[in-house]
Amino acid sequence: MTEPIIDMTVLAILKCPACGSSRLSQHAFSAAGPGQGHDGLVMCADCRMWYPVVDGLLELLVGALAYRQDRLDFAFAHAGAIR
Repeated sequence: MTEPIIDMTVLAILKCPACGSSRLSQHAFSAAGPGQGHDGLVMCADCRMWYPVVDGLLELLVGALAYRQDRLDFAFAHAGAIR
């Protein structure tokens, strides 16, 4: 089993910034080596909004605060894993 990309204790207290739901799940795309972070995403089960995790850092930004080009680059790089 792949290790979680976000600590489960932290994930349990987070809420989706788009809809306020606490029903968040995480999906790792690749295993990281020692000292490296994972790539993946955190997805809201209610509104289906997803938030990228790059090198272990979660970007919980929505709307005008989200970096559009970064999201597009992330989606393109992981298109096979994002469904």
